[in-house]
Amino acid sequence: DIQFLPEESSDSEDVLAEFLPVFPNSVADSYLYFFSLLQKSDEEIKSKIQEAAEERTDDSGQVILDYPYYSVHFTLDENAVSKSITIKNINISASEWEELKEKATAVSEDQHMYYFISGDYKIVFDSESMEITFSELNL
Repeated sequence: DIQFLPEESSDSEDVLAEFLPVFPNSVADSYLYFFSLLQKSDEEIKSKIQEAAEERTDDSGQVILDYPYYSVHFTLDENAVSKSITIKNINISASEWEELKEKATAVSEDQHMYYFISGDYKIVFDSESMEITFSELNL
C-alpha cells in the first residue's frame, strides 16, 4: 500500500542539491556532471566517464552501465540511451534525510520505498538497497 502526501515542485538543480547530503562523496562532488549524462547514448557515457563500465542486464532485460567506483549506474532504454541514474550507498544517517523524506509524494506502507516528483525528476528511494533512482519526467 502507498500513502500519498502533498506534492511540492521546484527547480531541477535545487532538487538535486537537496539530495546532496545523502549522496556518497564520489557523486556529491560532481553530481551535475553525472546528471548531464541522462538521455545520452551508451557510447557517450562510456567516453565521458574514465572508469570502464561494467555492463550487465537486469532481471527485466534492461541494460545497465555500472560504475562501482562512483557508486552510480545508468539504465538504458531499447535505443541504448540512458533513461535513469541510480546512486548507491546513500547516507540516511545524514540529518537532512529526515527533512527530505517528509517531502515524499508517496511512501510504501513498510516505509522502505519513497517516491518523489520534484522539478523535472521522478525519484525513487529504496531504503533496503540504499539506492536512489532519478528519471527525467519527460521520459
